[in-house]
Amino acid sequence: MAGEKPYEAAFGTLTPINLHARMAFSDLYDRLIAGRQNVEDKERVFRIGRDPQLVLAPDSEAFKRHMRRRAAGKADADADQISDTLPDTQSESDAQRHPNDSEPGWIWQGHFILSFIPEPSNSTFGWTVGKRRPLGLERTSGQRADILVCTSAFEEENELSVRHFHARFTFSQQTGQLGIARNSSNPAWPVTASGIPVEKRLHILNAHTVPISFGALQYEFRYTEFARTPEYFLLRNEYMARAPGGGGFVELPEIPTPRPHQRQFGSWVMGRPLGKDSEGRVFEGTNTKDEVAALQILRISNSRERTKVNQQISTTRALTCLANTSGGGDGILRLVEVIGGPNDDEMVLVHKPVAKLTLDAFIANHHSGGPHGMSNDGATALRELLLAVKFMHDHRFIHGDLRPGNVGIDLAPIRVTLLGVGTASRLERPGDLLPPAPGSRGSVHYLAPECELKQHGSAIDMWAVGVMAYQLTYGQNPFRFRVNPWRETRASEKLRPEFIRKYEDAISRMEADYRDTLRSPREGYLHLGSLIRKMLRFPELDLGHGLTNTGVRITVDEALSDPDWGEEFLTASSGPDARRVRRE
Repeated sequence: MAGEKPYEAAFGTLTPINLHARMAFSDLYDRLIAGRQNVEDKERVFRIGRDPQLVLAPDSEAFKRHMRRRAAGKADADADQISDTLPDTQSESDAQRHPNDSEPGWIWQGHFILSFIPEPSNSTFGWTVGKRRPLGLERTSGQRADILVCTSAFEEENELSVRHFHARFTFSQQTGQLGIARNSSNPAWPVTASGIPVEKRLHILNAHTVPISFGALQYEFRYTEFARTPEYFLLRNEYMARAPGGGGFVELPEIPTPRPHQRQFGSWVMGRPLGKDSEGRVFEGTNTKDEVAALQILRISNSRERTKVNQQISTTRALTCLANTSGGGDGILRLVEVIGGPNDDEMVLVHKPVAKLTLDAFIANHHSGGPHGMSNDGATALRELLLAVKFMHDHRFIHGDLRPGNVGIDLAPIRVTLLGVGTASRLERPGDLLPPAPGSRGSVHYLAPECELKQHGSAIDMWAVGVMAYQLTYGQNPFRFRVNPWRETRASEKLRPEFIRKYEDAISRMEADYRDTLRSPREGYLHLGSLIRKMLRFPELDLGHGLTNTGVRITVDEALSDPDWGEEFLTASSGPDARRVRRE
């Protein structure tokens, strides 16, 4: 690990900014550390960054004169002219001067550090911030803040409104992000972050630098480079596991530490990229309330694109409203907020929840058993997917672009969220059909054969689910073509014999493996070959091709109740909490 020094495990710094904070730091350092033995050990104890420097600060003398006048009851008429910033540069003659106690204007300049070495005195609260108690009281109680921003004498003399335990830095139990909270709800002891009042609820520090104030003391909080390393996340998780309530183990989402110059949309700071869909790029977003969302950034360059975006927003809002007010909508992506006006060339759609991974990554992670079927985890994910599709079909929505990249998955327990719902189509009445729209709907590897040839309904979603179920079983898509073979073009027609050959091979292989598993099932796996075949039934297209698996495709309700699932899955999915399926 990064040695035994606190600086090497420091994940944040707290640097005094305004004159009060700078003078408080200098006074504290001068009283407790400067000129004493074991300076480095004392800096470690008081969590002060290495090697504070004496610097010439002319405004400090004006401040001292003002405070002496105020103490004597004489207000300094020029008090409001005191600078709150250090000079950017020093003259060469100033830099060459050797400071001593008799020369005015020299103060200690440095910063505090937040580090896992040493850990806070009370991990329940995290790294506490406050003023130093009188020495006698501190010795009696054995308690003091982890980061002392001033002495009691300095605080009282300058009326800074800082408590002994004023605020605390700690990690969110839900997301692992670092935040700050005040220790008192009394307005006489204020804390702010980026100018926003901080309450006792954790305020997440979701930007690389954050202005923070404790009473009259102002600081700049800044994440270190170490806070972006794998070692930092390891130390954070170990620390949280040891903390009260950690239970010895903490599994947290790996939300990256904020970097400099990240874009902000409203209250959301843009984080790492999550992917790209047909409408725009998607990024992880965080806000100060410890919320995580998906930020979909849509660029608009003409009226046609604006109409398309407005339709997407309208559809997503309708599904969000249904999901929030009706049962069974847990698997639907919600629209939380729209950022941008009607004439902006960029709009941001804020969605929840944010899935840990998508189905393509899930499939790639060895969740297929080939001839033995799909793993029980894979079967659980498939049922979750079908439940989400059922919600859409029950409300007359056809997703139209179901594919692994549009299926978000969370683990432990397995949960599925349908993504890309903004491009869904809603039928006016049950039984209505959509017209063919070549090139405008779906992804070629998951398009049902009828989708671009004739009118179609919700059965196109079941074809796409069937293809993904095949992938969960065998780890591959058997119908990968550069263009859709089932489009009325000469180039597409040439591909149809090859498609049919692959189709027949896939169905035959699956049926043979299914029969074998009925005789000799493998523990931990479930072969749904018969069900998948029903989802992949080929429509009657009158194209002169002889196929063995034609007819009406199974509906989502029929798929969920198919006997292939077996008693365990069917029983677990019919109780009061139908989404919780027990897995071996």
